[in-house]
Formats: sequence, C-alpha cells, structure tokens
Amino acid sequence: MKSKSEPTLYVKKQGMDDILIVALYVDDLVFTGNNMKTIEDFINEMVKKYEMSDMELLHHFLGIEIYQGDDGGFICQSKYVEKVLKKFKMFGCKPISTLLVVNEKLMKEDGGKKVDETLYRSLVGNLFYLTAIRPNIMFAATLLSRFTNNPNYIHLGLAKRVLRYVQGTMDYGIKYDKGNEVILVGFCDRLAVIGEDVLMT
Repeated sequence: MKSKSEPTLYVKKQGMDDILIVALYVDDLVFTGNNMKTIEDFINEMVKKYEMSDMELLHHFLGIEIYQGDDGGFICQSKYVEKVLKKFKMFGCKPISTLLVVNEKLMKEDGGKKVDETLYRSLVGNLFYLTAIRPNIMFAATLLSRFTNNPNYIHLGLAKRVLRYVQGTMDYGIKYDKGNEVILVGFCDRLAVIGEDVLMT
C-alpha cells in the first residue's frame, strides 16, 4: 500500500506481526520489516525483476549515515556537515556552544548591507536538510528562512553562527536503543484559552 502522506513509502501488512516497509528514492531502495521470511521473499522477487546490488545492512542513504549494532542503531550526518562547512568555507572554524544570541531582534529591513540571495538561500536550505537528524537547529533554520528575500550581512552572520555551532557538534545524531520503549514528549511555550478550547500558539 502506498502511503497517503509520503509518495515514496510503501507498507505491506500481513496480520499484526508481519510488516514490510519499503522506501524508494530515484534508483535507491531501502526496506525493513519484522519478519525475515517476508524480507527474503521480497528480495527474491525484486532480484527476479530488476538488476539489484548491495543487499546488505544500510550504511548511507541521502547523506545520512546509519550505524547498526546488536544494541540498536545510530544515525547522523557528520560527512554531510563536513561537506556543507567546506561549501561555505567554514570547515575548521572556531565552534560555539549556543545557536543564537539571546534577545537579538532581527528585522527584514534594518539598513544592513545586502548579500547574495542565492548564497543565503543555499545555506538555509542546507541547514534545513540537517534538521532531519538535528531537530535542535530547527528553530534557528526556520528563523533564518524568514529572510531569504533581501538578506543582509546580519542575517548571513547569524547563519554562519549556526554553522559554527554545527562545527562543534558534527558527531551529534539520534540513537535508537533496541528494546527500549519510545515516548514522544512535546513542549509548548504559550497556551491561549478561548471558551473551553485550549489552542497552542
């Protein structure tokens, strides 16, 4: 069954305990499941119809590094981070421990000298791709994206500050421990009460 929200994702379910998940990207195919027989049947069918190679554990996919072991898995983008830092001539820069300056107010028009929009947009786009594994930079990337039209040196300076933070945290990623229960926790800084409805703003 094709996913309704993600056109490159397919899921096959047979009962409650047999699931196969397949993701496609151009000519790359990633698949996983909880039943080895189903996975092996899928591989055999694919090999009959298509020329396939590298049917081993996943190590790299779309700039994401995957490390798998008996205790779980770890995903990161350290090689992609290095590539981005080199692209913007920031590799080896002095790292910092905080993403943003507290209470710094940014405006679209503050009289600052304009910078190349294409360069700025490329930098912000690269930061957004990092948020797949690094949700801790999502706020900064979103803030920077507000200034993709007519960015100035202040906006570019803030974007480079984020790169300095990323330089110091290149090996950060997400660890998935095998067998541990996953609990999703969300936070909100403001609540608006309208009648009996509570809205997050």
